[in-house]
Amino acid sequence: MNGQPEVSGKKLTALRIVVGALAIGMISLVVIMQVLPTDTEPIEPKIMAIAIAGIAVMELGAYFALRMAMYSAARKRHEDSNGKPIAIVTQLYVSFTILSAAMAEGVGLFGAVASYVCAERLFLIAPGAALVSLVLIFPTAGRFAQCYESVTGNPLPTTEWPT
Repeated sequence: MNGQPEVSGKKLTALRIVVGALAIGMISLVVIMQVLPTDTEPIEPKIMAIAIAGIAVMELGAYFALRMAMYSAARKRHEDSNGKPIAIVTQLYVSFTILSAAMAEGVGLFGAVASYVCAERLFLIAPGAALVSLVLIFPTAGRFAQCYESVTGNPLPTTEWPT
């Protein structure tokens, strides 16, 4: 062994902390904005509803386009390299997970702010959906192995599993 599983494991642990912090931060903002008093007139919710829907659709499209581009580039780098692909996959997995989590959190934060300025609790669906998305992309060894297999076409060797 070359010490790579330990490095991947440490990066996976750090990635879990980042995704968890994004989720906790978003939840905190939602709670704070729901208990804050407002002394201004609420904004018309129709515009915010259109904006939230538009942002969610654009983020979802960007997620799939980004995934396709990043995974394709990683496959090309893997084909061009002679070494072990674990470093390429680790870099891809960390980068893509952080970008995905940030996009999900962005929609959730916008929904929280929209809920506050429009006094419309229905907009809290956006932070809820963002939280579900963060749970779905939460870094695990199994998801890392899926990423490895997607890039290399081979299952992750047991000696390379993050520890």
